[in-house]
Amino acid sequence: MKEETTESHFNITPEEIEENHQRFESRMQKYLDEGHDRLAAMRFVIGSGEPLIGPALDVGTGKGITAIELAGRGLRVDSVDIDPEEQRFAAMNVKYAGLQDLVTFHSQDASSLPFESRSFGCAVMVDVLHHLEDARPVLKEISRLVMPHGRFVMADFNSDGFDLVAKIHRDEGREHKVGPVSMDQAISIVVDSGMEMRARRSDFLHDVAVFSAI
Repeated sequence: MKEETTESHFNITPEEIEENHQRFESRMQKYLDEGHDRLAAMRFVIGSGEPLIGPALDVGTGKGITAIELAGRGLRVDSVDIDPEEQRFAAMNVKYAGLQDLVTFHSQDASSLPFESRSFGCAVMVDVLHHLEDARPVLKEISRLVMPHGRFVMADFNSDGFDLVAKIHRDEGREHKVGPVSMDQAISIVVDSGMEMRARRSDFLHDVAVFSAI
């Protein structure tokens, strides 16, 4: 059953939104202090897939950076994340950006989504691959959902990016785990699922692959 919410259904107060934004900015600054601009990286990733048409599927939304970039380009976005708490953080960031009317949130496992086949003009998955023990179910599901000639943009950190993320996590007293699936393996899965690879680019500490649905 589809579980969807808009920003207003999270019952978020203005004070929570402001407090969340301060935490978000503080985290972004940590990356900037290390020489990495996460917002510029997202613009690079999304730009690599242009032209993109909506509606857009954002897989593994996290704190909402991808959803904000897509909605900021005028696309309607369905945001999917398995973690309801992350969706709440994303909703606050989307609200702060004034883009809440363009984003719908779904607390769902991306390996089985309640959408009709070929119902999205594009799909984007950023910094999610390394969290997956088995990427095949998620990537096959994304391949099912993108309409003919629509784009799928898949990006994850490159080796330098993973080194930076690991350092920041260590500084915070945490460990950043990286799963077993490589970008090359993921590309093979997507192509085997019936999509055509269009481009591969690397910059801003990210490896980006762009596919087109057939």
